[in-house]
Amino acid sequence: MGLLTVTATLDIRQIWPGGSSDADTLRVKLKGAKPFKFTTQPGGLAQTTDAFGGAFIRVKGRKEPVITGDGSLRVRLQGVDAPELHYRPVSRLKELRQNHAESAAKALGGHLRDSFGNKDVLECTAITRVAEPGEVFDMYARFIGDVVVTEGGVKFNVNQWLVEQGWALPSFYNSMTNEEIQVLTELTGRARDARRGVWGYKGYTSKIGVLDRTLIYRKPGSLPAKDAGPVILPKLFRRQYMWADDVDRGESTAASLKAYLLEPSPSKRDKFMDARKFLLDRASAPVNDLAAAIRSDARLGLRPERIVFLEAEATLFAANGQPVRDW
Repeated sequence: MGLLTVTATLDIRQIWPGGSSDADTLRVKLKGAKPFKFTTQPGGLAQTTDAFGGAFIRVKGRKEPVITGDGSLRVRLQGVDAPELHYRPVSRLKELRQNHAESAAKALGGHLRDSFGNKDVLECTAITRVAEPGEVFDMYARFIGDVVVTEGGVKFNVNQWLVEQGWALPSFYNSMTNEEIQVLTELTGRARDARRGVWGYKGYTSKIGVLDRTLIYRKPGSLPAKDAGPVILPKLFRRQYMWADDVDRGESTAASLKAYLLEPSPSKRDKFMDARKFLLDRASAPVNDLAAAIRSDARLGLRPERIVFLEAEATLFAANGQPVRDW
């Protein structure tokens, strides 16, 4: 497995409440004529690559460039899932948020400002461990990896900080290495033991309660509120809102989230593996429906770090419409 490193800058003003970015999805602006460098092994000689120029992912039938018009990457911070700041199913106008979402975003933006001289724009790299170009982006054309601030000779890993401070829950995928999963699992334990962030009073709960439709996304510029309160695994929150939306529109009669997740639609059938079995032998680890992790008392039966989701497949196309295979 190789290492792709992207030279970029991070504008802190995008993070809520200054902007609309939540804690675990950031935009970084590419820097220099050759910002992408790939090495086939740690410590090896890095070679520049032009594999992503003009490349795109097909998202719901349309071409979504992986590099935006202003030369930026949309980054999904790998291995972490912060409370949702603004989420809605396609048919809905109302964007809902989770408790702690505003606090998480504010904490990240504040820490970056305090740690790096109150600058608006910071030097950074986006990194990901992959073997092929097609593994770099997800089905929504987002770069999957870590953002590391490199300002003033300091290396600050945003992903790891969010988990260690309790502002994001671990969210593992089978595209991650064992080492990446183990590091974030250890940091999760530290945050839980210290009761930081969502692990504190009125924070994370395994209990899937009633969807709170009063928690509505507040636009950039809003003053952060005290948003402590129960927060479930963000992926379950997203599925819960989808379920409520489908029931409202008469497209589902499921009496519970568990039943909804067992409906035949592929978009609802999230798959996962137990992290302990995955780390021992990922090739033979049993694959389960996410519904299997929800107990009869409507609680998630596994801690978040025990779940390894299967990454949805995405094909990276070159500008000529052919799949990108080579660096």
